[in-house]
Amino acid sequence: MTLVKTCGMSRAEDIAAVNIARPDFVGFVFAPSPRRVTAEQAAQLRALLAPGITPVGVFANESVAAVSALVNDGVIDVAQLHGDEEDAYIEQLRGGLRRGKIMQVFRVGGSDTQDALVRARDSHADMVMLDRYDERAYGGSGRSFDWSAVGDLGRDFFLAGGISAVTAAQAISTLHPYALDASSSLERGGVKDADLIQEFVQTVRAVDSQQRGESQNLLDASNAAMRSPLGASSKRAILRAHNQKRAHNQKREERTAA
Repeated sequence: MTLVKTCGMSRAEDIAAVNIARPDFVGFVFAPSPRRVTAEQAAQLRALLAPGITPVGVFANESVAAVSALVNDGVIDVAQLHGDEEDAYIEQLRGGLRRGKIMQVFRVGGSDTQDALVRARDSHADMVMLDRYDERAYGGSGRSFDWSAVGDLGRDFFLAGGISAVTAAQAISTLHPYALDASSSLERGGVKDADLIQEFVQTVRAVDSQQRGESQNLLDASNAAMRSPLGASSKRAILRAHNQKRAHNQKREERTAA
């Protein structure tokens, strides 16, 4: 199942919209951004958030004390580090947390793409996100990167950068991310739009449902193939498709268990 994160919540109307759409995560931006909120605003919005939706705080080179306070006070459950934070910072932050998890963001598409992917694979954070590299900002560009560069990262990841209801299906089928993260594509006139949020969440759920159905169909086809008079090459093709899908799902389950 591909999870959904809608980022950049800044108004009570935004929370009302996600409470209806039911993404898995919502993001409050504490880094420089038009969507930036204060700790007080985030606490007020968090109080309005429906149970079952995980609040995430987005930071860029913020002090450990400020980040840990927001997590420990229950304003956010996940600290998303979108700046130049390294493993030493993560370990220091983890030492100050009484609860919550840490996500580290890696920017892909620049000259050090392969290095970024290796660092993402080896990150000490609980979760990682891949976003587009932009020399002018840490994130929020609303543009995608070349997904073919990712390959098999070796761990689950959130995918950001140009994610929308339009690109969701391709992103899921191409990279099989743990979660999709959208922000600017959910806005009209610079503010979140309830219809766009609903469309994005519903699209991801629909694609997931379709892929689960296809996986079951592959299983049914492979079982039927073994009982049919099909040629050996046709049987092998059907079984190979089923086994590839099963192997991908097994890898994800193993990473989740670890």
